[in-house]
Amino acid sequence: MRKTLHILAFFLALTPQLAQADYFVWADEKTGLSASFPDSWKIIANRQPNDILTVALPSGDDKALCVLRADTDKRFLIYPNRYRKDIQRAEFSKPYWDKYNANYQNVQILGYGDETGLGKGYASTEMITYVTPPDEPFENRAAIMSVTNYYDKTFMAECSSTQNAYQKYGTAFLSFMKTVDMKKAYHELTIGDHPRNFINNGTLE
Repeated sequence: MRKTLHILAFFLALTPQLAQADYFVWADEKTGLSASFPDSWKIIANRQPNDILTVALPSGDDKALCVLRADTDKRFLIYPNRYRKDIQRAEFSKPYWDKYNANYQNVQILGYGDETGLGKGYASTEMITYVTPPDEPFENRAAIMSVTNYYDKTFMAECSSTQNAYQKYGTAFLSFMKTVDMKKAYHELTIGDHPRNFINNGTLE
């Protein structure tokens, strides 16, 4: 499946790029998430409670947009930093996407990969086509989505458009997702499994 994603990335690299533009840098103080995108993209209202950024590309009826989501998720703080790759494999792999895709109809998975990376986190990424849920206007759409858990939050980046127009925006979607990053929480030289200072907090005498 990882090979499929590589093929898709190569194909998207051949598609026409959007016109060059100045870039806007966005950052969320609460979650520490950041991203950048052309200043021709427009920040619009979020739809879901866990959406922290929704940007619409200048795409008209193609309805191209990218969304960043964040949820507090402290389940994995107890594990040493070296297990973050294993956590991704165990908790944010195919079963995660199967559950997420149940929100849509007629889902077809076009590409999938583990350890793909989103910002500083180990991520899984999938590319799908789908039909919007019954409570939304009917649309055939295509999307690329990536999810990671980093420190005490789970982050997702999702970019989509109408299915027939996806090739026009695929390169821009990937470029946006590459800019997504989060505030650094782990130090490369940290020794030991826990961030606690047992001597100073009185646990050890």
